Amino acid sequence: MLTEGLLITTLLRRLVGKDRFVGGAVVHSATSNGNNWRT
Repeated sequence: MLTEGLLITTLLRRLVGKDRFVGGAVVHSATSNGNNWRT
């Protein structure tokens, strides 16, 4: 369990840090796909 927590923390740090642009692009594309699906 401790290892899982460290892995999640590392992934979150990477998303917030150097991979923030990539993460933002993924979220943005997911939200626009969701909007297109609703309409």
